[in-house]
Amino acid sequence: MLTETSDYAGLYRNFRWQVPARFNIASACCDRYADGANRLALIYVDEDGGATRTSFDEMRALSSRFANVLKADGLSRGD
Repeated sequence: MLTETSDYAGLYRNFRWQVPARFNIASACCDRYADGANRLALIYVDEDGGATRTSFDEMRALSSRFANVLKADGLSRGD
């Protein structure tokens, strides 16, 4: 927990994330919201102004597909 301070530089210099040794950021940030409700996760607007909307469910599916590609190439957990 951050404490109130007037020394931003010191706070910045001494700040350390406390992340467990086995932490899956994708699961924490995305997969827990991929529950079939098709909730919006991301809107990408390209340089021409076209927008692509991606749901948490779609992100999980794409992530799983990519993981399967890596697995097929011989990569495994920890590589």
